[in-house]
Amino acid sequence: MKIISDLLLMGVGGGGCALSQAITAKANVSIKVLGVDTDAMSSRASEIDGFDFLLIGGARFAGHGAGGDIVNGRLAVQDDFKNLDPFLEGIRTVVIVTCLGAGTGGGATPEILKYLHERGINTLCFATLPFEFEGSSRRELSLRGLSLIADNADTLITIPLDDLYTQSGSDNLKEANVQAVEILGSGISLLWRMLCMPGYIQIDTERLRSLAVSGTKARMGFAASDDVLERAHLVVKQLGDCKLLKNPVGKPAKAEALLVGVIAGDDLMLSEISVMMKGITGLFEKCSRIEMGTVQDPFFEGRIEVVVFAFENGSKPLSESFASDVPSLDQPPVADVLPVSRNLRKGRVKGKVSKLSFGPTGRGPFQNSEPTIYEGVDLDVPAYIRYGINIEK
Repeated sequence: MKIISDLLLMGVGGGGCALSQAITAKANVSIKVLGVDTDAMSSRASEIDGFDFLLIGGARFAGHGAGGDIVNGRLAVQDDFKNLDPFLEGIRTVVIVTCLGAGTGGGATPEILKYLHERGINTLCFATLPFEFEGSSRRELSLRGLSLIADNADTLITIPLDDLYTQSGSDNLKEANVQAVEILGSGISLLWRMLCMPGYIQIDTERLRSLAVSGTKARMGFAASDDVLERAHLVVKQLGDCKLLKNPVGKPAKAEALLVGVIAGDDLMLSEISVMMKGITGLFEKCSRIEMGTVQDPFFEGRIEVVVFAFENGSKPLSESFASDVPSLDQPPVADVLPVSRNLRKGRVKGKVSKLSFGPTGRGPFQNSEPTIYEGVDLDVPAYIRYGINIEK
């Protein structure tokens, strides 16, 4: 089993810390996990192997929480930004889970995302929205926080709790909660399983990163079946009915790229994969890019679980992006988008594109030299290119 040392799972707020515990328990692989909260009670999660905990705003709130105030959540993390640094050494991608509505999740998450972006760390954020019965004011606060998260996360996956609990199939509060956490934990943990315990069809961290940095929104759907004869068809039907994958009018949401993860035992058949992939792509007819991976686990003998991440705007695989952006001989050489676009946000860059000539790789006179790599960054590429800063010639 591989250990992905540059990938971090971070739970923000009490709800985010609780979900991180569920994901860790479900994944059954070694995950770097950090819980961040203003409430010291969340530190109980640190009893789990490999789970670190950071109390923020301790000087302000003495570990008693943010009192449901997003301003307090924001101030708490601003007090303790530097305390995040030891947990970010060597990290290139952070998957954040947070519950919006008020307090630490809504206030601290956007600030943490900004902090990570400034350090060139890619981010994939899962954010839950409160139940409708929790009231309009809580809903409005959550949407305000969601807007700030969307501005700072590379990819945002929004999960309305009403839709998640509907998929649980139970009206009993306790049972529905267990099922909902199971669904969310299974879906997110499958990301780590695909990377750490790859099956015969593999996906690597770079392909995952190229999807995560596309600067867009995404949806997540989950389905499972242990029917002996029809499990592949039943999984497709469940995904077709999954409210988490639908737009407000009940149709499959727009998706230009899909990431599909399949976990099963060694009894997984090629014909079943074919049925599932044909059915899933049929739900998203305009999808132009599909990435998939499988995980074989003896514990899942007789059962299939599938998670689908539907990305609203799909980026091309890195190799295709590079090939399509190489200038022709008739054009003046300009720094290509590969070193720049991975840390850019839509709407961040204004003005004319720089015409400073550093060739199609952005490495200029160092193009044919061994790259100078420090903490994953090619130092031969000028800083203004790496950080997307436009300089007029």
